[in-house]
Amino acid sequence: MAYATPQDVKDRWVGTDTLPGDNVLEAWLDDAETLIFAEIPGIIDKVTADPDGTWTRRLIYVEAQLVSQVMRNPDGVRQRAQTAGTFTDSVTYGTETIAQAMSLTPAHRSILTGGGNKHVGIDMTPDLPQHPLDYAWVNGPTPPGER
Repeated sequence: MAYATPQDVKDRWVGTDTLPGDNVLEAWLDDAETLIFAEIPGIIDKVTADPDGTWTRRLIYVEAQLVSQVMRNPDGVRQRAQTAGTFTDSVTYGTETIAQAMSLTPAHRSILTGGGNKHVGIDMTPDLPQHPLDYAWVNGPTPPGER
């Protein structure tokens, strides 16, 4: 059973669609927890040894976020068009949303690992050795009044 409850998802829900029943939300929460424990196995130790509940709150937050990702567009509709004259109705489904796959974002990983860097990259600035004449005055200082 997941740490987050269906009520946690409902409390954070901002969509206009109605959420499914508690049993469906519990199943998705269990899936979210399985994904989290598989990708970040060290979170289990942090949650079990958590006297002030910080790691438990973080886990509940991320579980609810993952379920909200899935519930945001459950039918996978990308575009819908309706016209009244001659009764035209058209629906386009997005193939990337039909699978309803959950995925941890870099922000989720940062929350669950305690890291502060949400965006990690490589510094591409060249680290060149400093030349002894860097910042040297070639013609001496500029006299006052000349610029």
